[in-house]
Amino acid sequence: MTTKERVLELIKNEGGNAVSGENIAKTLGISRAAVWKAINSLRKDGYSISAVTNKGYSMDGDYISASEIEAYLTDKSRYTITVLKEIDSTNTYLKSTAEKGEKDGAVVIAEDQTAGRGRLGRRFYSDKGGLYMSILIRPDMPTERSLFITTGTAVAVSRAIEKVCGKKVGIKWVNDIFTHGKKVCGILTEGASDFETGRLQYAVVGIGINVTEPKNKFNEEIADIATAIYEKDEPRGIKNQLTAEVLNQFSEIMKAPDDKTIIDEYRTRSILIGKEVYITENNRMKKVTVVDIDDTAAIILKTDDGEIIKKTSGEISIKVK
Repeated sequence: MTTKERVLELIKNEGGNAVSGENIAKTLGISRAAVWKAINSLRKDGYSISAVTNKGYSMDGDYISASEIEAYLTDKSRYTITVLKEIDSTNTYLKSTAEKGEKDGAVVIAEDQTAGRGRLGRRFYSDKGGLYMSILIRPDMPTERSLFITTGTAVAVSRAIEKVCGKKVGIKWVNDIFTHGKKVCGILTEGASDFETGRLQYAVVGIGINVTEPKNKFNEEIADIATAIYEKDEPRGIKNQLTAEVLNQFSEIMKAPDDKTIIDEYRTRSILIGKEVYITENNRMKKVTVVDIDDTAAIILKTDDGEIIKKTSGEISIKVK
C-alpha cells in the first residue's frame, strides 16, 4: 500500500472527524511533508478533503474520486475517467473532445454543472448533491437504432441504483428514472452520424442522478416532480460505488443494446404502460393511454376514439390525477 493509500484509509476511517497532520504522520511513521504531499495528491484525484485550523484534515461525505471509481470497475481498462469540480455541461465538454478524436470509453464526471441540459434544450438543474456524468462511445450502429442507447442506459442506471442503493426505480419513456412517483435521474444522448454510411460516428450519453437532496431543497420549478435517492447524509463514498456500477452495467448492455432481453427489461420497468398520459403534438396536448413499448423501443399509444399511435420520440408527461 502506497503512502497516499495509507493516508486515505486513515482519514476515511475517521468517519468525517478531523485528524491532525501530526497524528497522521506519527501513526503512519512518515514525515509531515509526506502527509501534505499525499493530501494534495488525493485532492487531485477528486477526494474532497478539508483542512480545519487546529483540528486537521477531514473528508467530506459526498466526494467523487476517479481512483476509487476505478477500483470498483469490473473491467478497469474499459474507461478513462476524469473528475472535475465544476463545468458548464459534461455532455458539451465530451462532445467537444469527441470532435477532436477522443477515444471510446472517455468518462467525465462533475460535482457541479453550471449549464446542465436536458432533452429539447431544457435546463437540467445540477445542484450540489447530484452525480453528473457523461460517457463517450463509438458504437458500430446505424443512426436509426440510436434510441437503443438511451433505453439501454436507462436499464443500466436502474440496475445500478437498485443494486448499490437498494432503491426501487422505474423508467418513464424514454429517458427518465422515477422512484415514488418522482424523477430521480435524467438521461440525454447526443451524437454525430456519417451521412454517407448512415452510421453513428459517436454518441455522448449524459446521466444526471439526484443522489442527495440539495441543502436548499430543489429549485421551485422542479420541486414537485424531483426527488433524490437519499434525503440527506448519503453513505460515505456512495457516489463512487454508484458511478462504477452504472459503468459496469453500461458496458454489458452496450455490447448489444438492441437485444430483446434488454428491451423486455425496459418494458417491464416502464411506469407508463396502462396509464393515461399526455403527448405533445404541434404544440398541443392530447390525452392518450399507453398500450405498450414495442421491440424497437417505440411507445404505442391509444386515443380515446381508438386510434393507435406509434412514437419513437416526443414528449410524454404523466397525467396528474
